[in-house]
Order: sequence, then structure tokens, then C-alpha cells
Amino acid sequence: MLAAALIMLTSISIDDLRQEFRIAPRDAGIVRDAISKWSMRDRPADRSMKNRFPIVLHLPHQRCVVLWLRIPSVGLSPSYCYELKNDHFLEASDQGE
Repeated sequence: MLAAALIMLTSISIDDLRQEFRIAPRDAGIVRDAISKWSMRDRPADRSMKNRFPIVLHLPHQRCVVLWLRIPSVGLSPSYCYELKNDHFLEASDQGE
């Protein structure tokens, strides 16, 4: 059962995932900023985002962008959090990668 689920997840393309998890226009700025911060880690943005797609999580006082790493890639999915009212960057969590 687990193997079937993994096979199904690996067969979904990044474009399909981006269609399913669309970025709202009001979140586009923080998504660009999170990708920019992530790509500053000695890798071009196009290569670093090849197996990742952004998901925006709305929390009570902040929004966080998770750069979700697609299966079967290895690594962590970093997150970048911003204040809800003014999009001020608060913190990043991407340790271990």
C-alpha cells in the first residue's frame, strides 16, 4: 500500500502540483522573497526549485512559505515566515540541508 502511494506521488508532475496549490496574488511577494532567500544558498533558483514547489500556510499572526521537496528527492523542506499584516520577514527554518 505504501509503495503504491509513493509511486503515485512520484508520477505527479511539479506543474500538476503548482496547479493544485496555486499561489494567491496577495502571497506572491512573500513566495518570491522566500525563493530568493533559498536560492542565495550557492545554487541558482531554477536548479534549487526543480523538485520543490511553494505552499503558503496561513497562521493567526503570520504566513509561512514552505518550499516543499517532492518525493523521491532527499532533504528538508525549508520554511520562511512573515508577519501577516506587513509581510515583514520573521524567521527561516531550513537547518539540516
